[in-house]
Amino acid sequence: MDARGGKALRRAAVVVVTTLLLAATGAAMADAQEHEPGLLPEGDWSEEQMMAAEELVMLTEEQLPTFDVAPDELETLGYVNFGATAPGGYDHWTNPEFLEDDHILDPMHPESLVFQYTDDGGYELVAAMFEMRPGDTMDDIPDDIAWLPGWHAHPDICADENQHFTGFVDENGECAVGQPITIPMMHVWIVDNECDHRFAGIDQGGLICDVQGHPGGGGHGGSSTSSSSSSPSTSSSTTSTTTGPTTSTTRPATSSGPVAAQPNFTG
Repeated sequence: MDARGGKALRRAAVVVVTTLLLAATGAAMADAQEHEPGLLPEGDWSEEQMMAAEELVMLTEEQLPTFDVAPDELETLGYVNFGATAPGGYDHWTNPEFLEDDHILDPMHPESLVFQYTDDGGYELVAAMFEMRPGDTMDDIPDDIAWLPGWHAHPDICADENQHFTGFVDENGECAVGQPITIPMMHVWIVDNECDHRFAGIDQGGLICDVQGHPGGGGHGGSSTSSSSSSPSTSSSTTSTTTGPTTSTTRPATSSGPVAAQPNFTG
């Protein structure tokens, strides 16, 4: 199947799921007077958008823990460690096979997983990082989900074909090894974080709280500062429609365990 056909299938999947989700959430909207705090960042959200975003968060909370396994099991499932730990102790694991499939915003087919080192020496699954396909840009995000907060790319960070960190771009925006990360992506958290919403981003500066949209193909949209607990950044506004997550199949049972420290981001 060519790239155009693959994108068409992915957009069709989003349309079908959006229709089903809105049918389900629409029935509940009559009874919905308040929304659970701490899920969406502040913004001028419609009722349907709030319902759809909350549904995505709740579905991710329910299904993503299937992947809360030890590092050797993550590798068995096809995930590879990005190889750089962001401030705050965040590691990303990416599944190259899931990057190429027809699932979008599917917590049973998450393109990347975010784990965090805990104070007691543990290694906790905290978020999914959903991604479009390699070669996609911000313009390829289906309209039904483009409004969701947190879509971004990392054109200043380089990675090789095996999804391993290789450094940062030079003054010309080029990588000595690998390519700039231009795939659109967004995080959905299954635990609370310092941003007080579940769509926070992560970059080499740490946690990114201001994720009201994507800045037209760039990063999170502003400079970030790092500390031991991470710091927020800025971003621009986005568009408006509605959608929700896709359905999926089951995965192996869960377990957990610590992992050896990975190298930190270095400039």
